Amino acid sequence: MSYKKSNYFLGTNSPGGYITRFNDLIESNEYHCYILKGMPGIENRAVLEHISRRFRHREREVEHYYCSNTEGKLDAIVMECSKIIVVDGTIPHTFQTVIPGIFHTEISLADCYDSAALMDHKDEIVACFLESRAAEKRCRRFLSACCALSNDTYTIASECVDLNKAQGFINRLCRKILPKGKKESGKEHYRQLCAITPKGYSDFIDDNLHEYDSIYQLNCDNFVMPDLLLKGIAALTLRSGIDIIISDNPVFGTNIKEHILIPGIKTAFVTSHFMNDVDIDDAIQINCKRFYDMAELSKKRKRLNFNKKAINQLFGEAVKSLAISQSHYKRLGGYYSPICNEKKLDEKLRWLNEQIERIIMRAD
Repeated sequence: MSYKKSNYFLGTNSPGGYITRFNDLIESNEYHCYILKGMPGIENRAVLEHISRRFRHREREVEHYYCSNTEGKLDAIVMECSKIIVVDGTIPHTFQTVIPGIFHTEISLADCYDSAALMDHKDEIVACFLESRAAEKRCRRFLSACCALSNDTYTIASECVDLNKAQGFINRLCRKILPKGKKESGKEHYRQLCAITPKGYSDFIDDNLHEYDSIYQLNCDNFVMPDLLLKGIAALTLRSGIDIIISDNPVFGTNIKEHILIPGIKTAFVTSHFMNDVDIDDAIQINCKRFYDMAELSKKRKRLNFNKKAINQLFGEAVKSLAISQSHYKRLGGYYSPICNEKKLDEKLRWLNEQIERIIMRAD
């Protein structure tokens, strides 16, 4: 059996705090979703990594979703063929059961811990939580300032766009890449390819492009042209009956498009700007300057350069604050993990394995 693995972020830090579109999958009622409710530590991660290893060769297509705060931490698995989701529902993930027992099952790991033992470290644990949250709030303030300046850059540049030229390019390109003949409208699927992490602006772009024959790289530091081009391409692609995968720019939070993958025609569009440093080998390069009135844009150059410099500085401070927050949260694992009852955790894992086995058998 051929095996396809896709990697995404479960969510991202943003000016509005932690955001995720994963609820779209949970609430679609197309999957049976197991939501793990635990405490800070490694136990949820251990459960997800075990499930991934155990069932990867039973599924043709698996999506792995990673944490944007802890590098390499697996937060969710989606088994597409068997329609199974296993996801970490610990804060900041606020996933809830909507139709319990039918589509959603909550698995509490809280009873795997000796909670009484935590009281020996009450003051230290409370201090870790408070310091972590204070650093998160600082991060959000810096990201909010980044967002305000990025929106200013977007607005300034949008006043210099040649919309007719841009629409002409979109129409010509879509006639070239899209199959002819009207079909039922395609579906759009949101996935987080990029995220704001303690390491900076991180992405899973390279991990997801190995099956794509045509990759277009949209080069623009003003945000507006890639957003307009991607929205136009997305609209025509959906109209032609082809599904798309959309990823938003995390600095703006939502609505500003950054990347689009079109698996049905093995074509991808990725945005490169001064914050993400994306550079894809052998990609078809699209210089977005061609869609601006450069004479008009040059009149705004001083303000745009100021915004760019300030955004970089503010973003750097946001990342530092996020790293501090995560260092405090990581310390919490040192208090919670040692008091985990491994026997009880193994019992929960065996039960979950049995449930997944039953669903896979029914799907087969």
